Amino acid sequence: MADVKTHQFNELMINRFFDVFTQFPNLTKNHPEIRKLYNLGKIAAKFSANHC
Repeated sequence: MADVKTHQFNELMINRFFDVFTQFPNLTKNHPEIRKLYNLGKIAAKFSANHC
């Protein structure tokens, strides 16, 4: 459940950044690096859980 909430929050924040910073036309939501940001918190949580 936490992974879903983290993903949704990240997606919400990224969408907000795109709404605010629309003057950068070379940024797209489908860019692979942007997609990695959706999973940012999930990766950190899994990494710390595996290394405790």
